[in-house]
Amino acid sequence: MAGAGTGKFSDLAVRSVIAVAFAALGFGAIWAGGAWGLAFVMAAGGIMAWEWRRIAARDEVRVLAGFQALAVAGAAFVAFGGRLAEAIFFLVAVAALGVLFDLARGRSPWWSLLGALYLGVALSFFVFLLGAPAHGLQAVVWLVLVVVATDIGAYFSGRLIGGPKLWPRVSPNKTWAGAIGGVTLAALAAFLIGLGAGRPFGGGAEIAAVFVSAVAQAGDLGESAFKRRFGKKDSGRILPGHGGLLDRLDGLIAATVAVGALSLVRPDQPIWAW
Repeated sequence: MAGAGTGKFSDLAVRSVIAVAFAALGFGAIWAGGAWGLAFVMAAGGIMAWEWRRIAARDEVRVLAGFQALAVAGAAFVAFGGRLAEAIFFLVAVAALGVLFDLARGRSPWWSLLGALYLGVALSFFVFLLGAPAHGLQAVVWLVLVVVATDIGAYFSGRLIGGPKLWPRVSPNKTWAGAIGGVTLAALAAFLIGLGAGRPFGGGAEIAAVFVSAVAQAGDLGESAFKRRFGKKDSGRILPGHGGLLDRLDGLIAATVAVGALSLVRPDQPIWAW
């Protein structure tokens, strides 16, 4: 019998406790809505932007890492109340100032610029969805549940089935079985949500869930590739068993961009009712 701390699920206890505690905090803030939801998103966005900047510019002074955090959190604040276009304008303007600071110091600004734009757009979409007067909260809950289902399906399928690796050079623990398990459970979650909401089965929400799940997993792999590019294992140490906040939310960030874009394509109907 495997001893404590060994085996396929040796990290499950710590990861589960931290994940549940963080999820409860996030869900509580989002469910409360208004200033509480906005404050949580701004705080999370600022921390992730700080982590990104510190990875991309390891010897950078802290004031510029804080500058990037302010850009992302500020964009989320501006997006509150449906001001998505204004938020993107604010983000681009502040990110451009960051580029000038970097160039003045003789440093390449492009990785930091990418982080500011990527995280800022994602957080702006999240707040935009959350503040939508019709079905905004439901869309955000659907998004989060699909990503959580993806994580659970990928984790257990990968550990139990194993098999060929998805991208071993970047993430040696991820397998094709895990990826398939993730999208399968995500589609099932979308079906059950629709069933609970009384939606006649049409397949649209399930197809959207498969797409969002795949994007979430791509975001996870992309963040792993980014960290390896700069020789980092974790983005931070704020969450024991998970690393940094960026490590925990990398899939959700990518999925938020996908759901935000899909919601703009079909603004008349919430994604969970497709």
